Formats: sequence, structure tokens, C-alpha cells
Amino acid sequence: MALGFAPYIKAIVKDGAQPKRTSWFIWLLLDLITYSGMVAADSVNGHIRVAVLGALAISILSIKFGKNGWTKIDTLSVIGAALAIGLWKMFDSPTVGLVTSLIATIIAAIPTFESGWKTPEKEDKLGWTLFWLSCIAATIAAESWAPEDSAQPLTFLFIESVMMWLLFVRPRKNTSPQ
Repeated sequence: MALGFAPYIKAIVKDGAQPKRTSWFIWLLLDLITYSGMVAADSVNGHIRVAVLGALAISILSIKFGKNGWTKIDTLSVIGAALAIGLWKMFDSPTVGLVTSLIATIIAAIPTFESGWKTPEKEDKLGWTLFWLSCIAATIAAESWAPEDSAQPLTFLFIESVMMWLLFVRPRKNTSPQ
């Protein structure tokens, strides 16, 4: 996964890519909740560690290079993060918090899916490919299929797979004259 962040960071710093500030800070928050749930369940993997560090790096870069804006999806994602923490405490179950935060992570990915749908040329295909490959590896490496071990890599694999479909498979309108 670390290799996936490198092309995106380069695109931000050198090629004018503009990460959406709120999205990355929300992803950082959700990744931290997921990481905390995995720590509490004694199921932390390297994939989530890198996701947290990568989201932190992009969040910091977004302060200088990013776009402003707040959407209804951002609001739903923050509510999902708060719900994850609340349910974790209410049920005294890090797995409940983990699964809730991963659902919110999928919701938070909707603007990214929209970007991949509308303007796939603005997405870094190499970065997304590396993220996707890392998710496959993390899913294979999961210690068990219990939610605390497999929910995070499976959720990230779902998100990356949607982006791969949007960037490489989705049919496009033929705009060339016939």
C-alpha cells in the first residue's frame, strides 16, 4: 500500500492534483477508528498501519495543495465515525466499532467514486493499481475470516476494486466521429 501513496503524493506536489481536504481528514479519522478497533481486538495488520500513515500524509499535503468543500457525504461519514465510537462503547465491542467505521469508510469513498466516474483522467491509475494490489495481498494475508481480521482488508479491497472498474473497465462513450 505504501507504494500506492508515492505516485499520488507526486501527483499532488508536482502535477497539480488537488486532494479534497475534508475527505482526507475524514478518511484519516475513520482509519484511526479502524486501527483502534483492530488494536483492541489484537488484529492489527501492516495494511491498516500504512493506510493511517498515508492518510495522514495526504491530509497534511491537502492543507497546502487541497480543495475546500463540505458535502452531505462528508456529514454522513462523520456521523458514521461518531456512531462507530458510540456503538463500540455501548456494546463494549471493538468489532462493532470496527465494522461501523468501515461502513462509514465506504460512504466516504462515494465522492472518490464520483470523481472516477466523471473525470477518470484526473485519477492516478498507477496509484490506484498499487492500492488494489496491496488490498489483494492484505486480504490473502488475513489471519482469519473473523471480522476483526478480514473486515478491513475486504472493505479496502471493495473500494479499490470499484475504482479499478471505473478507471479501467467501465465503458466510455465513443466521442470520436464516425
